[in-house]
Amino acid sequence: MPADIKESFKEFLWAIAPLSLVMSLLQISIIHLPLVDFARFLVGAVLVLAGLLLFLQGVKVGLPPMGEMIGAALPKRATLTLFLPAAFPLGFLVTVTEPDVRVLAHQGDMVSEGKVAGICHLLAEGWSCGTA
Repeated sequence: MPADIKESFKEFLWAIAPLSLVMSLLQISIIHLPLVDFARFLVGAVLVLAGLLLFLQGVKVGLPPMGEMIGAALPKRATLTLFLPAAFPLGFLVTVTEPDVRVLAHQGDMVSEGKVAGICHLLAEGWSCGTA
């Protein structure tokens, strides 16, 4: 295994192991599920580990090189008058579709008891990131 895959494997294993350990202890001491059901859980944990490893390796292999190529080629081919109008919608859409920003907007709506609508916060943050 290459070093970066080994490191990712260890990281994911440490993320999944505590839950698997707790579930195993509960199985042994309290729950006593049929062995087939518990085996399904263990197989699922292994598949989660493999899936995370494959997914993030794919992201590392595919996205950064493409981003670097686009980042190098775009300034050479696009003029400022073409680039600026395209940058705003991209920044706006990336911001308003980010799940964490949506959660923050919802929390702001709840904390302000509806005085600041979540959609207003979402649009304001999208606008500011789009113009930045």
